[in-house]
Amino acid sequence: MPIEFYASEIQPVLGPVFMLPQRGSVSGGSNRPMNSYAIQTTPAGRRETVLVDAPFSWTMDGVRAMARTAPVSAHVLSHRDLLSSGDAFEQMDRSFDAPFLLHPDDLTGDEAEDVGVEFHDPTDHKLITEAGLDVIHMPGHTPGSILIFHSEEGILLTGDSAVGPGPEQDASEPTLQRPKMEDDAAAEFIDAFERLMDLLPPLQAVLPLHGAWYSRKEIGSEAFERAIANVWQGDPMDPSGDD
Repeated sequence: MPIEFYASEIQPVLGPVFMLPQRGSVSGGSNRPMNSYAIQTTPAGRRETVLVDAPFSWTMDGVRAMARTAPVSAHVLSHRDLLSSGDAFEQMDRSFDAPFLLHPDDLTGDEAEDVGVEFHDPTDHKLITEAGLDVIHMPGHTPGSILIFHSEEGILLTGDSAVGPGPEQDASEPTLQRPKMEDDAAAEFIDAFERLMDLLPPLQAVLPLHGAWYSRKEIGSEAFERAIANVWQGDPMDPSGDD
């Protein structure tokens, strides 16, 4: 199903992945609201929920609803920008007995201490591997940016490493873009992202932190592959304004 921006309800995306409520979400200069995701897993037969990029007050009702049947096992952050935009770290910490995971390369400065919770390395973390998820380090947007890959379903959650069109952008052609970076970082990112797409099995869905998500089944294989290839072939998206 296509994304509904600023929805007040949980939206099913594909397989075990859901988008949490977005009504009230803040956005950057290009007015793309933040997509927060919940992945339902069954490690050792237990139903659990892994949250991705969800430390926001507007997601709380949705998280509580999911946690009633599948308790929260982990909070994963794709990159450090969530430290400044997230407004519910301590609330999440009090409400759910689950660790927060952020790549150590993004644990620099005082921001991580200021949010009031402890962070752990998501790379090969037991809770992530047991959930059937892979953490892929993809520096570029930030030194510790990561992707989350659900290998069984072929779903890639990109954080800010790929951005889709939001409610104010032209969405007539499915398009994903890399964020604007310094030249050296962009060159390394472009090479790493393209090589990763060659290594991964065929993806079935790509879910960014900002903008529309895309699934192969919904838009067709050719459009889906073009949208992904545009991350390294097309122009970058400048988060300070509307490109």
